Order: sequence, then C-alpha cells, then structure tokens
Amino acid sequence: MYMSMIVLPMLNVQVMVLVDDAGGAYPHIDHSPWNGCTLADFVMPFFLFIVGVAIALALKVFKRLVFSFSTTSNSLISFKNFVTILF
Repeated sequence: MYMSMIVLPMLNVQVMVLVDDAGGAYPHIDHSPWNGCTLADFVMPFFLFIVGVAIALALKVFKRLVFSFSTTSNSLISFKNFVTILF
C-alpha cells in the first residue's frame, strides 16, 4: 500500500512533464479548449487526490505513535533528552 503511495506521485509528475513538454506537439495531451477534456485536465486533480490520501495515511500513523506512549513518559523522555543534549 505504501509503495503505491510512492509510485503514483512519481507517475503523476512524469505525466506533468509529458503534458508540459509534448503538449504543443500532440493535441490529445495538450490542455483542451473550454468545452473539452484531455489528459492534461486530469493531472492536477489526480495529484491532489494523492496528496489527500498521503496526508490521511500520515496522520493515521502519527496518531498511532502519539497515543502509544503516555503523556507523562513522553514528557520525561523529552526532558531527559533535552538535559543530555544541553550538558
């Protein structure tokens, strides 16, 4: 699952470059006029979808990490690390 979250943005960026570079030469991948839809019109919404899924997964992992330790033990560990770095 997480591997697909790496591959999909890479593919999306490659399509962005393709649309930007070859869009003028091939009308099927160039931005369409107001009344049409081409490949270039799907790049940005797909990218935003991937970003939203990645944020949801990251918050899920972050929430699991934060609530796996008690607040007191986190505070003590942080204070101990602070003192160790200081001295």
